[in-house]
Parts: sequence; C-alpha cells; structure tokens
Amino acid sequence: MKNKTLFVLAITLVVVFCIADSASASKVVRKSVRKVVEPAIAPVPPPATSTQEVILTPPPASTTETEVKLPGKKKGLLGWSQNADFGAAYQLCSGQQGLLGLIGARGDFVFDDPWQLGGKVGLAQDAVQYKAGIGLYFGNDSNNNPISTIPLFGEAIIYLPENCFFGYDPYFNVGLNFNLYGTNQTFGGIGSQFGAGILVDSGLGLEKTAIGIGFNSFNVGSIRSASGISLSFSQPIIL
Repeated sequence: MKNKTLFVLAITLVVVFCIADSASASKVVRKSVRKVVEPAIAPVPPPATSTQEVILTPPPASTTETEVKLPGKKKGLLGWSQNADFGAAYQLCSGQQGLLGLIGARGDFVFDDPWQLGGKVGLAQDAVQYKAGIGLYFGNDSNNNPISTIPLFGEAIIYLPENCFFGYDPYFNVGLNFNLYGTNQTFGGIGSQFGAGILVDSGLGLEKTAIGIGFNSFNVGSIRSASGISLSFSQPIIL
C-alpha cells in the first residue's frame, strides 16, 4: 500500500514538473517572439531630394544646313531665273482729233539694283529696279499722221512701301526710248516716258500686275513725233 502511494506521488510530481516546464518554455517563446516582433519598425526616411530643380533644355537646332543651302531662285517658263515684264499701252497724243492715238506692246528684262539705292533713301533695299526692252507702237502722231516705231526702252522703277496707297503698292517710273526702226524706214529719234502706278493682285497666282498712267513721247527721226498721256498695264513673269 505504501509502495502504491509513493508511486502515485511520483507520477503526480512528474506530471506537475512537465506542466511547469511546458509553461516556462511557452513563456520563453512568447517573450522572444515579443522581443522580435513587438518593437515598432522605424520608418525609412524618404531619399533626400535637392531643392534645386534641374531643367533640361534641348540643344539649339543646327543652322548649318540653312546657312549653307540657300533656296535657289525660282525657275521660270524657259527654265531661266530671269525676271521679265510684258505689257501693253494706249497713248492719247496731244493735238489729235478723236481717240485714235498710239497702241503699243513691249517686253522687258528686269534687273535688280546692284547699288541698293532704295536702302540709302529710307526705302527697301530692293525698292529700285531697272528695265531694258523693246516694243512696237503704231497709230497716229500728234499731227494726225500715221506713225510706227520699234523703240528700245531703258527705264528705272522706284517702288514705295507696300500697302501705303489705299492698300495698294505704288511705284514711279522714268526712262528713255530710242527708235530703232520707224515710219519710212527711219532710224533714230529719242523719246522719254515717266509716270506712276499701282500693283494689283490679279488672283491668277501670278506676280502682281502693274497698272500705270504717265506721259510718253516717241520720235521717229525728225519726221514723226507723238507725245501725250499713256495708260498701261504689265505683267511680271520669270523666264
């Protein structure tokens, strides 16, 4: 009986010791877990940023190609790059009776001013141009005698600032003419022309048409003379 009591007591002590040991182990685990998990994780500070804003600007466009390859002059009807001018005119000669005066046509080459005189008088650098050409005029002279002449023309044109005359581009012209062949096969005779006009857009996609009024004189040797008010128009083109 005594042996049984001792055995039961021993068993009881073993069980109590195991329970106590298990509780102690659980405490240690809980403690170590708390030690590892419970401390708050310090937030990671954001990366330092510079207070100065960096602005990236693209490199300037290269102008080498523009500077080297300049646009060529526009080619014209004949593949040239020469400016030309074709026009017609009617001249009412002084001293005539009725409206039968001179009817004419002319063609000119147009040249830019190499001295750029326009810029020296406050106008555009290309405000002055020169014309050299030939024409054909026929009709009645100032004494109502029939006249015909093939004159050689030389002329200067001065263009004023654009749109300065009621929205139109005005110009002045002055020049001389020389009779190459006229009435009775006559050679020689000097005349003159001067006037003013405006440039008008014809709406045909061409250069502006010149419409002018002036005073012209033609002399065929000493046998014919015609002078008076002239109305003209001309159309610039590129040959």
